[in-house]
Amino acid sequence: MNYILNKKLILKNAFFILIFLATAFVYSFKTNSQKCLIEDFQPRSNGPAAMGLGDRTGSPISSGATCAGCHGGASLNTALSITVIDANGNIVNSYSPGNSYTLGFEVTSAATSGYGFQGVALTNNNWQAGMMGIPTSLNTQVTNLISTGGGLQYAEHLGVSGSGVFSLPWTAPNSGFGDITFYGVGLAINGDGNTTGDNASSSVSLVLSENVATTIGYNQAIYCQNETDPSPTINGTSGGAFSSSAGLSIDANSGTIDLSTSTPGPYVVTYTYSAGTAIFTIIIEPIDNADFSYTNSSFCSNLGLTTPIITGLLGGTFTSNSSSLIIDPISGVIDLINSPGGQYSISYTTSGFCPDSSTETISIIQIDNSTSANGNVLTANLSGAVYQWLDCDNGFSLINGETNQSYTAINNGNYAVKVTLNGCSSISDCIAVNGIGIIENSFGENFKVFPNPTSGNLSISLGNSYENISAKIYTLTGKEVGSYEFHKADEVGIVIDQAKGFYFIELVASGNKKAVIKILKN
Repeated sequence: MNYILNKKLILKNAFFILIFLATAFVYSFKTNSQKCLIEDFQPRSNGPAAMGLGDRTGSPISSGATCAGCHGGASLNTALSITVIDANGNIVNSYSPGNSYTLGFEVTSAATSGYGFQGVALTNNNWQAGMMGIPTSLNTQVTNLISTGGGLQYAEHLGVSGSGVFSLPWTAPNSGFGDITFYGVGLAINGDGNTTGDNASSSVSLVLSENVATTIGYNQAIYCQNETDPSPTINGTSGGAFSSSAGLSIDANSGTIDLSTSTPGPYVVTYTYSAGTAIFTIIIEPIDNADFSYTNSSFCSNLGLTTPIITGLLGGTFTSNSSSLIIDPISGVIDLINSPGGQYSISYTTSGFCPDSSTETISIIQIDNSTSANGNVLTANLSGAVYQWLDCDNGFSLINGETNQSYTAINNGNYAVKVTLNGCSSISDCIAVNGIGIIENSFGENFKVFPNPTSGNLSISLGNSYENISAKIYTLTGKEVGSYEFHKADEVGIVIDQAKGFYFIELVASGNKKAVIKILKN
């Protein structure tokens, strides 16, 4: 009896449990269906975020939720495309921080009565990426979803769109956010007021990389025209083109600047690349003018000094290819007399901001004016020159007709020679001739007779003092015409009173000293 009663009770309870579960399932299905129907799919739909359904983009913060959670039942091949367009109308796959773009969502599907969508832009940390602006297409809105961290912006439909094209402005985030991702889902509805017969696309994502600001630079901001041609360093996007204002010789592909052919002045170098431009300012300075010259390319050494004419920048320094050349490094004055003869290269280097050098070649012609003497025969040592013998005692007057390399003096005195070669002349030192007319002499080399010729008064230097000296005057025929006696003397004076002509004087001194002299009285 008890067994039968318990069995009936168990069956009764199981029945009530089944009734409860069935009722709960029906209620839940009806409620969710009514929610999707009322809030999402009516022509007046305000979009999932606006209706409180949250993120339906399939993004990392949606937990995988898409519009397919409420819509389905039809195979309409619904697809969503996301595009980002720059100010020039170009579709981009990277963004420049802070720049403005047009964000586009387009839903495509088989025949349908309307379209909807939802999209969001997130950083790698699932923060909001940039700012969405006021939509530029119909049936489009931006909703701030408070339930998301920080209140993320969502672009979504506002009512049913007949075109499936949605667009709005988007401003990229500041630099340093790196890659950002747009997530979105498109929806196609049949417009029957039910969620069945609709079709949602798969979740779509578009990644934009951050354009790191590209810069260019040259090693210097100021260049001289005579420096090595510089090439730029590109930090960032390569493959751009270089340009500048007229006057700068720059390779459009490499950015290398030809300094020597560029006009001096300031320039802005512009590098244009896919995402923008970068600039660098340089200044090209002119090369210093180092022009100078000497009055001639060839100089005679006896001219003394020669000074350069500087037509370029003053204040430079002079150098020579030979240390033998005596040149002032500051003034460039050359000491011709004391510099050896030869050819020299002389450089002048400026000391300005852009120094330069120029070189001149000069020759110094040095005349060998040395002489040698053999008795009264004088000879210039340089051969192949032009000669003129001079009388030093008569103001260096020319000795008429004496233009040979050697000259035989007929009178005692001092003589020199002017030597001329290659347009340069030099006068030798004066050579003393004292032995003319001395036929015999045992007094020594210091025995001298002067002047000879004489007008009548004659001086004879003996070289030493002698106790007794005698002198006799003879004509050329040997006739004695005068005599003298001297004591304790080293020099004697004799007067020839006779007529003009040649005479012999014989001197005898103690110690067996004797001299015979031929004298001309004029």
